[in-house]
Amino acid sequence: MPQCRICDKKFSTLDALEQHHRTVHKNVKFMGPKKPRPKYMTTLLVIAIIAVSAVVGVLIYEQQAALSKGPANLNQPISADFYGNITDVSAATLDAVGYQATTSNFTAVQGTPLNTTKPVVLYIGGEYCPFCGVERWSMVIALSHFGNFTGLRYMQTPPSEGSIDTLTFYGSNYTSNYITFIPIEHWDRERGNLQPIPPQYLTLFEQYDPNGSIPFIDINNEFVTVGSQISPAVISGLNWTQIYTQLNNPNSPVAKQIDSAANVMINAICAATGGVPKSVCEQPFALSGAQPTGSALPSSISHTITSPQVFKEVSDRWID
Repeated sequence: MPQCRICDKKFSTLDALEQHHRTVHKNVKFMGPKKPRPKYMTTLLVIAIIAVSAVVGVLIYEQQAALSKGPANLNQPISADFYGNITDVSAATLDAVGYQATTSNFTAVQGTPLNTTKPVVLYIGGEYCPFCGVERWSMVIALSHFGNFTGLRYMQTPPSEGSIDTLTFYGSNYTSNYITFIPIEHWDRERGNLQPIPPQYLTLFEQYDPNGSIPFIDINNEFVTVGSQISPAVISGLNWTQIYTQLNNPNSPVAKQIDSAANVMINAICAATGGVPKSVCEQPFALSGAQPTGSALPSSISHTITSPQVFKEVSDRWID
């Protein structure tokens, strides 16, 4: 029953209430009683809230799934521009960069050569590993001075490992008249097993790298490095194009680190090949890398694997 809000008088109809208000309370604006909301409106409102929440949840899930899968070009062949920039870093740039004090060196070891006719460069790493990711940039620059790559593909470490843009050696080929390159991406981007480590190389891995740190590089059992020569922080937040377009600029912080590490590797490879080819090994940049040491394995940045199935990430620090 309609009721006056001012004097609480009740009326049989809404029209009677309005007439009363205009007569008795004519100085106050008439506001009729609120109509009760139908019960079905509340139900519809609840359904709408649930539907919106579900849509938002799906969008968040899809976004996270997309991040986990990585960019669309992941595992696709790198572009011609990418390949050209990473394999054609000029001698002038490498000379200007020289050897940076922040670059780790190789350690000279006295093991049985992996090959007496053509030295072997062995790499063991994983696609998920950001330390391997930054090291591969330097490795391709260095190895391109002794041979040619085909089949290099885009790779990016997962979000949990910093989403470092890099490339993968898995599925690639390398030809050279001077060295043999054996790349083993033992773990994939999801930390699953990808390529097995042959027994003879697993023995070396365990001998020189008892903590199981990656990347691991052995140059004909004469020079070894455990972990990356430089920190992945130098390329963190940069995409492929932003990285490779800086490699030929000696004033770029990216080039100073990546090219310096390439020079150190070139230096070690030239020592293993006996100084051939002379067109490379007699260049100033091939002589600018710090000479390999004979002491304990050098300080480096790495990931540690406690077993082929169990992974323990080492925090970003220099390993003494």
